[in-house]
Amino acid sequence: MQKLLNLSINLNKIIIITGQTGCGKSRYALEIAKTIGGIIINSDAMQVYKEAPILSASPENFDGIEHKLYNIIDGNYDFSVKTWINMAVKEVENAFLNNLTPIIVGGSPMYNRILVDGINDVPDIPDNIKNLQITKEEAYQKLIIIDPLSRDIDKNNTNRVIRAYKVFLATGRSIYDFHRDSKVKFLEKYQLQKIIIKVSSENLKQNCQNRFKKMIERGAIEEVIKLYAKKYSSNMNIFKTIGVREIKQYLKSEISLEKAIDLSVMHTLQYAKKQATWFNNKFYDFENIIL
Repeated sequence: MQKLLNLSINLNKIIIITGQTGCGKSRYALEIAKTIGGIIINSDAMQVYKEAPILSASPENFDGIEHKLYNIIDGNYDFSVKTWINMAVKEVENAFLNNLTPIIVGGSPMYNRILVDGINDVPDIPDNIKNLQITKEEAYQKLIIIDPLSRDIDKNNTNRVIRAYKVFLATGRSIYDFHRDSKVKFLEKYQLQKIIIKVSSENLKQNCQNRFKKMIERGAIEEVIKLYAKKYSSNMNIFKTIGVREIKQYLKSEISLEKAIDLSVMHTLQYAKKQATWFNNKFYDFENIIL
């Protein structure tokens, strides 16, 4: 791996590595961990789930380096960024206790931005409300009646609408009230080295094509069969993993396998484009590393 960082030993340094899906950030992080004595902590929203290690592109090769927060949560669990933050901070502290450099790696822009900037302290939602089954449309119609501040919410954003509705039910306050409160910071006492991995659009496209074909060879179809056999609610985040719905269409004989692969690659590149927009607009304080 070329262009490894010139890192000095610093007991309070955390390395945060992000970048578009398929850019090679996991391999880059592994080489750094081997070079300086590190431990890798996942910050990808899909790679936390047990049932989709292949389609979420969880690392295959640990090469003797500890990897934390990968494939640890059942797909029917309503996993939130706040839950991940608490787990990640604990892993950071454990790394320092063992004289290892924590290297936080993942392509979920919100996870990485909140880790750096902090988060508004919204109270935990009780299980009876958290597990409430409601459609986006039902939640939105009820939300704008009980919480007028939420009229400006993006009604097409399923997670945001349902989250805002459940927060109001649990607290009696608009989620926007909490957004105005001071943020809770998590990494203030540490020195951060923040990196975005970038590759050319041509290389990214080729990487995504090669990676998805390899996923099929590794057993992605069987992974989807087992996932749907779990009978989880279709609202669970795990079903947003790219490739899951496309392969299901193939299994139902609605499209060919070749078409499922093409659609999955196309959707991966569309997601990569959204990631790039996030990085360009909100990650101005990250160092760019070109591979």
